[in-house]
Amino acid sequence: MARMAIREGRQMTEWGMAKAGVLEAGPEPDGPDRSPHALYAAALDAVAHGLCVFDAELRVALFNQPLLDLLGFSRDIIRIGLPLRDLLRYATELGNFAGLDFEDIWRDRTERLGRRQAFSARQVLTNGRVVTIGYRPAINGGWVVTVEDVTEQHRLDGELNEQVARFRLALDTMSGGIAMYGADERLLVCNRQYIACFNFDPAVVKPGISLFELARHCLERGLYTGIPVEELYREARGRLDSGGN
Repeated sequence: MARMAIREGRQMTEWGMAKAGVLEAGPEPDGPDRSPHALYAAALDAVAHGLCVFDAELRVALFNQPLLDLLGFSRDIIRIGLPLRDLLRYATELGNFAGLDFEDIWRDRTERLGRRQAFSARQVLTNGRVVTIGYRPAINGGWVVTVEDVTEQHRLDGELNEQVARFRLALDTMSGGIAMYGADERLLVCNRQYIACFNFDPAVVKPGISLFELARHCLERGLYTGIPVEELYREARGRLDSGGN
C-alpha cells in the first residue's frame, strides 16, 4: 500500500519515487526518518525549482513541494497517479492559463508531447508570478517537468525593453544620422536618419550587419563606383579606428 512521507511540511510519496525508479518503498521507521527515502524527499523539496515527473501514461509519478508552492496547487488535488490532463484542467480552473480555453491548451500540449522533444513556455500565473515551465522527455517514455520562478527576470526584461525603446526614440529624434559599431565591426544600433541619409535598405542595414557587408551594400546601392569592396571596407575601418574622422 502506498504511504505518504511528510516531514516539516514537505510532501512526497515513496510509492511515487519507487515508480519513478528512484528507490524502493520501505516500512515507516520509528522516530525521525533518516532513511534514504526521506533523504531523497528532503533533497527534492530543498531545490528552488518545482519538479514533477510523469510516467509513460502521462500520470504523476513524483513531485516536490516547490511545485505546489510556485503554482499554487493544493495537496488535496495533486497526487500520485493524477493524469496530466486533470492537472492542466486544475491549473486552468485556478486561472493560470488566463484567457485560454482548456481544450486548446490540452490540444497544444499533446501535440508537443507527441514530438518527444524538449520544450518550454513562460507563463503568467493568477497570483502575478511569472514562471518558465520546461518539459523534457524521460528515457522510460515519460516526462520530467520543471517550474522556475522568473518573476524578477521578467521585470528586469521589461525595464530593459523600456530603456531600449527610450534610447531608440532619442536616436530617431536626432537631426543627423548616427551609427554605433562594436569591437567585432558589427552594427549595434543606428537611427532612421542614418538609413535615409545613405539610402540604405533597412532590411539589410540593421543591427548585426558587418562592416564588410555594409561596404558591399554601399556598392550595390551605387553610393560608390570604381572601387573594390575590399578597399572600401579598409577605408571604412580606418575611419572607425580614427573615431570617425
